[in-house]
Amino acid sequence: MGLRIDKSKVGDARVFRTWGWHSPIIVDEEIKDALEANGIFGGKFDEV
Repeated sequence: MGLRIDKSKVGDARVFRTWGWHSPIIVDEEIKDALEANGIFGGKFDEV
């Protein structure tokens, strides 16, 4: 099944880490785009 995000429950959060999951840091698409636009690479982005 994997990780799923209920957008109605995260409010205005743009960056967060889910309880019980140590690796993923969740960011919204605007932050992802800003990272890439500024040459910051090395992360793996998967839509959840």
